[in-house]
Amino acid sequence: MLKPIYWIAICLLHPILANSANYRLPTSLKPEHYKLQVVTHLGDNDGFKFSGKVWIKITCEQDSKNVTLHSKNLEINTKQLELNEITEDGSKLVSVESTEFDTEHEFFIIYTTDILKKGRQYELYIPFEAELNQGLLGYYRSSYVDQKTQQRLWISVTQFESTFARRAFPCFDEPEMKAKFEIILGHEKKYNALSNMPVKTTSDMKDKPDWVWSHFEESVPMSTYLVAYTINDFEYKESVVKMTDDVLFRIWARRDALDQVEYAKYIGPKVLKFYEDYFDIKFPLPKMDMIAIPDFSAVVTMQWWEDLWLNEGFATYVASLGVEYLHPEWNSFDEESVSNTLDIFKFDSLKSSHPVSVPIGNPAEIAQIFDKISYEKGSSIIRMMHLFLGEDAFRWGVSNYLKRHKYGNAAQDNLWECLTDEAHKQGSLEKSITVKEIMDSWTVQTGYPIVSVERNYEKGTAKVSQKRYLSDTVQARADTEHCWWVPLSYTSAEELDFNNTQPESWLKCKSSEKNVAVPETLEDLPKETEWVIFNIEMSGLYKVKYDEKNWDLLIAQLAGPDYNKISSINRAQLIDDALDLAWTGEQDYSIALRIVEYLKHEKEYIPWKSALDNLSSVNRILRRSSQYGLFKKYMQSVLEPIYNSIGGLTVSKKENDRLDAVKHKVLVASWSCRFAVGDCEEKSKELFSKWMEAEDPNKMNPVPLDLRSVVYCTAVRLGGEKEWNFLWNRYAASNVGTEKVMILSSLGCSREIWLLQRYLDWSLDESSGVRKQDSGIVFGSIATGDIGFHLAKSFLIDRIDDIYAFLQPDTSRLARYIKPLAIQMITTKEYDELKTFVENRTVIFEKATQSISQSLETVEINSQWQAKNYASIGRILNDFSKQ
Repeated sequence: MLKPIYWIAICLLHPILANSANYRLPTSLKPEHYKLQVVTHLGDNDGFKFSGKVWIKITCEQDSKNVTLHSKNLEINTKQLELNEITEDGSKLVSVESTEFDTEHEFFIIYTTDILKKGRQYELYIPFEAELNQGLLGYYRSSYVDQKTQQRLWISVTQFESTFARRAFPCFDEPEMKAKFEIILGHEKKYNALSNMPVKTTSDMKDKPDWVWSHFEESVPMSTYLVAYTINDFEYKESVVKMTDDVLFRIWARRDALDQVEYAKYIGPKVLKFYEDYFDIKFPLPKMDMIAIPDFSAVVTMQWWEDLWLNEGFATYVASLGVEYLHPEWNSFDEESVSNTLDIFKFDSLKSSHPVSVPIGNPAEIAQIFDKISYEKGSSIIRMMHLFLGEDAFRWGVSNYLKRHKYGNAAQDNLWECLTDEAHKQGSLEKSITVKEIMDSWTVQTGYPIVSVERNYEKGTAKVSQKRYLSDTVQARADTEHCWWVPLSYTSAEELDFNNTQPESWLKCKSSEKNVAVPETLEDLPKETEWVIFNIEMSGLYKVKYDEKNWDLLIAQLAGPDYNKISSINRAQLIDDALDLAWTGEQDYSIALRIVEYLKHEKEYIPWKSALDNLSSVNRILRRSSQYGLFKKYMQSVLEPIYNSIGGLTVSKKENDRLDAVKHKVLVASWSCRFAVGDCEEKSKELFSKWMEAEDPNKMNPVPLDLRSVVYCTAVRLGGEKEWNFLWNRYAASNVGTEKVMILSSLGCSREIWLLQRYLDWSLDESSGVRKQDSGIVFGSIATGDIGFHLAKSFLIDRIDDIYAFLQPDTSRLARYIKPLAIQMITTKEYDELKTFVENRTVIFEKATQSISQSLETVEINSQWQAKNYASIGRILNDFSKQ
C-alpha cells in the first residue's frame, strides 16, 4: 500500500476528541517544538530496537506542579531526564521530585518541586528506547523477500494514527496539541531515511563506522499522529509531471516492485494539483514522498478536517472527486457514491450503529470507529451536503474555512458557519436555515430516515413523513425520538428530470423540539396515471416507501422497453428500497421480486449491484435451508440473460474505458459461477487449467486480469489439492499486493475440509507466508465459503486465545473473525451460543465491543427474518418457478 510520507500538506486541520477528564491530557502545558533523534537497528549486532532522545519546548498556559504526557511500552531513563526553564540568559534547571507511569491512561507524569509558572517556556529532555517489534503500530519493523537473492530484508516504518505516536517517543499525543518537528534519524549508511520534510544535511556518526545522521528540515505545525519516518533500502522514481513550483514528488518501493509505481508517479502530482485548484489552497511544502510498505494495517488517506468522521468521510468523498477529474471515462464517481450509500443503508440500520460524530473517552475506543460510519456514511452525507448547497457554495465555503483556520484547530461548527455564509451569499439556502441545523441532525444521531409518500391521486397531493429505518422489527418502529432535515427532490413520468438534485422542499424538525418531525404536504403532483420518484440520484441519505399504486406504476415502467427513462441510480434506489422494505416486512416480497424481474433486460452495473448486494443476505440465510433449490432456480433465471449478454467469461479485445462496465462483468460472472449459470464453471476450469500448464505460470497467465477473482475461486472450489497448491505457490511468488490478497481470498473457496483446516492453521503462523494483517482475510474467506462455516466457527472457539495473542497489539481486528460468522447465523440457539462465547471472554473482546454488538444484532435480525419471511418467500419463489 502506498503510504504518503508527506500527507501533512493537505492535513490542515485535525480531530479534537470529545472531552473525557480521565483520558485527556491536562491543558496547562502546550508543546511548541519537538527535536526528535532516533537511532534504528535493523537486525545488526544490536538486533531489532530503537533508541532516542527528545527535546520538547513547552509553553505553560496555567500554573502546574507536573508535566503529563504520553508514553507506552517505552523504557525511559528517568535519571537522565531533565526539565529546564528557558530564560533570557539561557536556561535554569527545574528540580524533578518524582516520576510516575500511569499505564491505564498511558501517561508519563513528571512531578516538579517548584510550580511551573503561567507564561513561561520550558524544555523537557527525555531519553528512551524500545523494541522494534512487528506489531504494525507505532514504530515497527517490516520485511520482504528480495526476488533475486531470496534474502529477507528489513525496513522500519511508523503508523501513528490514531494514538500510537506514544509507542515511538514520549509526546503530547492528542491531535490538538500541534507543534513543529525537527527530526534526526540515525541509521546504517546503506539505508535511506525518509520523513515528513526533506533531508537538510547528513553527517557521519563519530562513534559508529558506516552509520550516519540524517537531519530533516523543520516541519510546519502538525499533530503527533501525522509524524512519519522510515529507514529502508528502497529505490524511487521521480515524477516528471509538473505539480507546482519547486515541489519534488517521488514514489519509493522495493527494487523488484519499482515497475509498479508508474501510475502513481504520473497521477499523484496531477490529483494534488486538482485539489490545489479546487479548494484554492496551495500545497505549502517542498516535497511529497510516497512509499509502498509491505506490511501496513491502516487505510491511509489524506487528513483534512477537525473531527474524526470528517477526516475519513471527507477524504473518501474528495478522493472520488479526484478520480472523477482524472478519469471521467471510468464513470467511477456515481458508482462509488451509490455503492457507499447502499452499503451504509445496511450498516446504519442497526440499533448498535453509532453517530458519525462520536464522543470518545478511552483512546482504545478510537480504533472501533474507523468503520463504515466514519468512511462511507461520512462520505455520503458530505455528498448530500454538496448537492443541496450547490457547487459554488460548497467549494468556496470549504476554501474559506481552510484559509481561516490554517494550521489551527477548529470545531465542526466553524465549518458549518463558513458553508452557511457562502450558501446564503450564493442563494442556495434560505436565510432562515443554517447548515449546522441541517447537518447536526445527520452527524450527532444514529441512523437515517425512511420517508413515506402517500399520494392523494384525486387532489394531486402527497403527504410526506419520516421515521427511523431499523432492520430490527422487534423494537418499536414508531420511534418518535429521531428527526432529520431531509432534502426532498422528486420527478415524475412526465418531467423525467433526473439532473436537478436541488431540494424542492424539506422535511423539517420542530425548532423547539429537535427530535419531533414535521410532516409535509406537497401540492401539484402529476396526474394519477403517472409515477413519482423521490430522492433524485440518491442525493439524500434516506429510503422511500410509496403507496401500492405508485409502486405498480413504477414496476410497469421498469418492465417495459423504456425502463431506462428512469436513471440508473434511481433504478438502483428502487431495488434497494423495495428489498429492504420486504426484509423488514413493511412490504410484501412480491413487490420487491417483481422489480428484480426487470433485471432480465437491465444492462447497467449500479442496478445489478443494488439487487445482488441485497439478495446476498437472502442467499446466506437460505443456503442452509431446504428452499435453497427454489432460490437457486430463481437466480439462474435472473442471471442467465445478463450472463449471455456480457459474453460470459469471454473478454472482448475492444478496450472498455468504463470502470463500472468492468465491475459489472466481474459481478455477474461471480454470481453466475456461484449458481452454475451457462458455461461459467466449465470456462473457469478451462482457463485455470491453461494457467497450470503454462511453462512459467509466474509470468504467463491466460486468465483475464479482471476475472481472476472469479476464475480462481471457482477453480479452487471445483478442484482439489493440486489446484489449491498451485494457487498457493502463485501467492508465494507474487510481489503485487492486490493480487496476493485476491489469491488469499480465493484459496478459502475450497471444499476440501483438510485443506481449509490447514489454511486456518497457517493463518496464525507468519512463517507460513500469511501476513499478520491478512489473517482475517483467510478466516473470512473460509467462514463464508460453501462448507467452511462450521469449520471456521470451531476454529474460533478452540483457538481464541491463540488468535488473541497473534493479533496483539491491535486486537480490535477480532471483529473480522466474528462478523463473517454472525451474518450466517439464523437461529436463537446460535445467538445464545455467540453471546455466551463473547461474554465469557470480555478481556479478549474489549477492543471490539462495537463490532460484537453489531454482530449479535445481525444474528437477531436474521432470526426475525427467518420467522417472518421464510414460508412466504418459499411460496413466492415457487410461483415464479412455474412462470
